[in-house]
Amino acid sequence: MWNSIRRHLSSVNLSKLKQAVAFVLYAILLYVAARFLISGLDGHASRTAVFVLALSFIFLGSSKRSFFILFPIVTLCSLYTPVGFEYGPPDYQALSSLMATDAKESVEFLGIISLKSYLKALSIPLILGVCYLIAQRFKLQPWRNKSLVIVAVLSLVVLMKPLHFFSSLEKSYKQVEVEKTKLESLIQGSNWSDVTYQGGEKDYVLVIGESVRRDYMYIYGYPVNNTPFIGKAPATIVDGLTAGGTYTIGSLRLMLTKPDKQKWQPDYSLNVMDLANAAGIQTYWISNQGYLGEYDTPVSAIGAKATIQHFVNKSSYDTARHSDGILLNILQDYLSEKTSKKARLFVLHTLGSHPDACQRIEDMDDPYVVNDRKMSYVACYVSSIKYTDEFLEKLYGQMKTYQKQSGRPFSILYFADHGMIHREIDGVIYLNNNKASKRHYNIPLLVLDSEASEHKVLNSVKSGLSFTEGLGTWMNITAKQMQHYDLFDGKSDEFDYGLKQRIQAIHEPDDPPIDISDYLRD
Repeated sequence: MWNSIRRHLSSVNLSKLKQAVAFVLYAILLYVAARFLISGLDGHASRTAVFVLALSFIFLGSSKRSFFILFPIVTLCSLYTPVGFEYGPPDYQALSSLMATDAKESVEFLGIISLKSYLKALSIPLILGVCYLIAQRFKLQPWRNKSLVIVAVLSLVVLMKPLHFFSSLEKSYKQVEVEKTKLESLIQGSNWSDVTYQGGEKDYVLVIGESVRRDYMYIYGYPVNNTPFIGKAPATIVDGLTAGGTYTIGSLRLMLTKPDKQKWQPDYSLNVMDLANAAGIQTYWISNQGYLGEYDTPVSAIGAKATIQHFVNKSSYDTARHSDGILLNILQDYLSEKTSKKARLFVLHTLGSHPDACQRIEDMDDPYVVNDRKMSYVACYVSSIKYTDEFLEKLYGQMKTYQKQSGRPFSILYFADHGMIHREIDGVIYLNNNKASKRHYNIPLLVLDSEASEHKVLNSVKSGLSFTEGLGTWMNITAKQMQHYDLFDGKSDEFDYGLKQRIQAIHEPDDPPIDISDYLRD
């Protein structure tokens, strides 16, 4: 009898020991899942947040009913975590860029996220599923433990909300909604007044580049000659233009409007397209960028103010990806049309060096090829700038040919929206926009005028915050709200409107260009 009791007690103790070990393993795994989830959603996994979320998982992950509610929610949240591991929580930049990106660009964007981030994201629902099976196998029922329940309730009350993700998402969504409200007012009217065009018959071509740091261009000192045309053409090159921001929308909404320079806030009622329209110039916006709707982002909304708009990439899933060369074909069609206007403005919004840079050069005849996989993407980036150089050469030749046919002089102005930063992912060095570097604001600027005959380089600091006024001056426009601002006078600005402080606030170390000369294949 005593032997039977001892065997029973021994069996009970062993069972409890197994259950205890299983609970420890269960809790540790859920802590890991909670840490991964918060890191992916909020960008920073604080111990407090992880503890609270893990505690919630412990209670909800063992019950059949609660698990089948919890699991799809966590799985859905996990879909964002690969992006969150790389870029942090959703903010205005991410949300507005997402709304302005088409399916093809989304695939490219997802393609530069590291394999490690995808594996961590995948492990979150897998861990949750494994823990549920452990709970069922060893009959773990933490809600029956009163002490654990009391600790959990007190922890939740004291520590409060563990996920900042949802408040970030709500705040970002509201900010985008505010932006869209501003855009609706932009559609309704313009505040430019006393606008006159003081030039003669002429065609102006504004080329908006994408994601180009000027220190990666040969004309600005990069050791690989990826700008053979610009380097010899009768161009005026400015070494000193600073961007309006560190990402496309953040920069162009300031560079294509006359902003509040102290607050760095755009004024959509004073945008460059309305300025040209008010001056009596025929306006065209030809874009190779994707967009979700005509008025869903500041850039597409400004473009939609043109008399004629042509967006190559609508945001449908079957939209084909085109190289920037297609813009020249579209431009040719519009050039051949008769116009009663004395002057015309053609804006060509290119994909430029936008990630994935390797896809930007798929139809390029002679891209740079390296013998080191680590430098393969840098070679694509350097090649994409050469592709832009070839694009400008073709555009210049096209306008020269049209000038001979029509007698109309022309001027081509090229600039880029912002720079990029290096980042190593799975053994390859990429240039992307997951963070800002101190060189993000350093962008190229040049002009090719049909009447110019010499090549000049001007070392002058020019602010992107005055860029719309500079474009107005370039087009020989005057207006009550703008000052004369010559981008090509060789004089540096007296004020930087707080740019130095913004650059000093960037904590990333200096990020100089990488020379691929020694890696190039013969």
